[in-house]
Amino acid sequence: MTVDQRTSYLIKTTSIFYLTGIVMSYKLWLPLRQFPLLPIGQADKYLDSSAIPLALLLVVSLVISLFRPGRVVFFLVITSIGLLVLLDQVRLQPWVYMYTLFFVVFMILQNKPGTNSEEVVICLLKLVITGSYFWAGLHKLNPGFIETTYNPILEVLFGISNPDILSVMQPFGYALPILEILIAITLFFPGFCFVGILSATAMHVFILIYLSPLGIDHNWIVYPWNIAMIIFVWLLFYKSEKKLKISIFQDSKAITAGIVLTILVWLLPFLNFFGFWDHYLSFSLYSGKTSELVVFADKNVSVKFPEFLQAYISDKGNYDRLLINDWCMGELNVPIYPELRIYRRIAGKFCGYQQYGKLYIRAYQKPFSMKKYIAIKCPEN
Repeated sequence: MTVDQRTSYLIKTTSIFYLTGIVMSYKLWLPLRQFPLLPIGQADKYLDSSAIPLALLLVVSLVISLFRPGRVVFFLVITSIGLLVLLDQVRLQPWVYMYTLFFVVFMILQNKPGTNSEEVVICLLKLVITGSYFWAGLHKLNPGFIETTYNPILEVLFGISNPDILSVMQPFGYALPILEILIAITLFFPGFCFVGILSATAMHVFILIYLSPLGIDHNWIVYPWNIAMIIFVWLLFYKSEKKLKISIFQDSKAITAGIVLTILVWLLPFLNFFGFWDHYLSFSLYSGKTSELVVFADKNVSVKFPEFLQAYISDKGNYDRLLINDWCMGELNVPIYPELRIYRRIAGKFCGYQQYGKLYIRAYQKPFSMKKYIAIKCPEN
């Protein structure tokens, strides 16, 4: 397969699975919904009526990119998604972030006359894929991953629920994130690349099984992304002679793109350990590091909640509990953007109910067994 063919297939794959994700989460992209829009700054003040036209522009541009790819179309994809994210941060899902980075590379470098642009495209996309595996693995090396992801795997897929057995097997759970890190490393080296390809494929197939009705039957929105990742790995690395090396970057735009992607994908995710960079932008996925926003309310308070929220409220005896992520998943078919600034803005939507009785809003840290949380307080009247 030639480099041009690989690039063409990569563009088509990215467009198809981008469209699939948008269709599966269509309410996320429209303003007519119950879950609050969470704009960046005051973007809604200036773009309030443009959400539907922007969503249409995004979909049309992605469809056109399947048949007539070009810089103008790629620019329209990037611009429309950028403005849509300004209007609602929840739209910045990890698959949206990765696909958009792909389109940035396509727009800057594809078919640039007199250069080796197609080869640079392949190398830069390799940089994105390996970075995502490396950081996804590194962020999982914590007890929260064992409690919130590894233990459920043992219980749901393998039927192991005995606490003593789970306790004995917990140390083996760290093999999974180490595998992800090793996948990133092996993909760098031609002698081990095929092992990395097979390992990545097996990992994604396992994830697909785990998320399916055979497993937890949850978070279907990342199903297309996992399939796309398998295709990306084979297109980028299988029998590819283009190595990740500095000498291939021969012009200023290629060098600039390489520096920017290195910063975004390889350097900034490190800041997530200190709370200075978002989880989704750091590929901190199923890591057990994110917190869970929970609203606790007296029954005379929760009964005042809107009708559409009642389906997400669970009875806990003396009080009722609302998991905000359940609401987000139930309505928008995507998980909430797991950052404290987002939680505080959502919490503000519930503060008015304090007049009816006791209401507590907390962001629980993982692992949940430690019972640590950040109390989100409403402003006093």
